[in-house]
Amino acid sequence: MLTLHLDNGEHIRVARNEQVQLACGAEFDRVEITNYKGEKTEQTTDEFVFTDVPDICEVVFTNGGTFVCRAVVEVVERHYFSIDALKAQDDTNDFQGVTDEQFFRARQAATEVFEQNAHRSFVNRLGKTETYSGDFCWLAHNDVSSIFTPHVDQLSKCTVQAPLGHLVIEYIYGLDWIPARVSAAVMSLTGYYLRPSTTPERATGEAVDGGFIRFTLAGKDGATGLPEVDAVIEQYGCNRVIVL
Repeated sequence: MLTLHLDNGEHIRVARNEQVQLACGAEFDRVEITNYKGEKTEQTTDEFVFTDVPDICEVVFTNGGTFVCRAVVEVVERHYFSIDALKAQDDTNDFQGVTDEQFFRARQAATEVFEQNAHRSFVNRLGKTETYSGDFCWLAHNDVSSIFTPHVDQLSKCTVQAPLGHLVIEYIYGLDWIPARVSAAVMSLTGYYLRPSTTPERATGEAVDGGFIRFTLAGKDGATGLPEVDAVIEQYGCNRVIVL
């Protein structure tokens, strides 16, 4: 079973039916879990299996009624790739000594970076957009499939017609499938995060016998600095077109 050592307030993403142990770093005697619908359950162990998707659960550890730790667990249908698949690619032993928790956290970081720059998720997630004016509203996410908030009319995959005034619009967004190239790109980015760097920090290039090699840099030469990953972000990402 995967063990994750939590910092207070941390947000982690797990897959449906994935068994995880959440270690809060202190003794506790009670765990209260509140799901997205506001339904509460309690348990006394730190082993968890989440089954409803998509969902966002608040997990609060207490000891004798005293607060110990809080975490937010987002539940999705699946990860973009399995950790075993990444380990199988390690033919140069770059990942020797890397723990399962380090694999998990690197995968989550790579997933977040990929989704942020592609402007879409390839799994269903829960989202919300806050508006102070109402009327025609651009949502904060693309590929919206279902809106929970009453009296809101969906106009497209990223726009709605909402009542006037302040409102928090809640919905499900994201695609139902993960293309093979997207899975491979997120895996490649995860491996990049885990492998030890061979270049000094802030270096932009390196002098060699034949001249000078310029490094590709994240933010300057694409979202990640890895050309193949950035190409997949461009190919499978979502860009909004505004017609005036």
